[in-house]
Amino acid sequence: ALLTHGPTGLASVEFLDHALRSLSATSAQIGARMPDVVAARMVDDQLDLRLAAPHPTPPPAPWTADESGCWWSIRTGDELPISSANLAEHLAPYPTLVGIGHDATGCSWLLDLEAAGALTLTGDRERCLDLGRFLAAELVVNAWSAHLTVTLVGFGAALVALNSARLR
Repeated sequence: ALLTHGPTGLASVEFLDHALRSLSATSAQIGARMPDVVAARMVDDQLDLRLAAPHPTPPPAPWTADESGCWWSIRTGDELPISSANLAEHLAPYPTLVGIGHDATGCSWLLDLEAAGALTLTGDRERCLDLGRFLAAELVVNAWSAHLTVTLVGFGAALVALNSARLR
């Protein structure tokens, strides 16, 4: 599925990675701490970050904040300091950000597993295992998760072939 359908979302994934690394690099340059992001959503040409609470400083340009201060946004057309050429020089700030689905309006949602802390999956056992495998697969193929090692216990052995360097 990743090989067949992955390329259709490649531009969005690259933009997400470049935008988040740009936020990290720009924040570091101005001495600001990173926002406490709990989730992200992609809709059309915009990436929105949902913060746990309003950040004490405004976002660095080209990012903007809404009136609540809990949503930071950037558009795909905005110029970013991070590109494919200098990507490797900057660590990704949210390595545990994983896709969790789409809503009725077509927004793609991502959840920061680190911010979530612990997750409990309840309901149909097979659907829960499918979601667990999906989250693990995301963590071992996402460019911004490159420094992670994922350990699965009791399920997911078939996924190891996806990236045996990062999945156990």
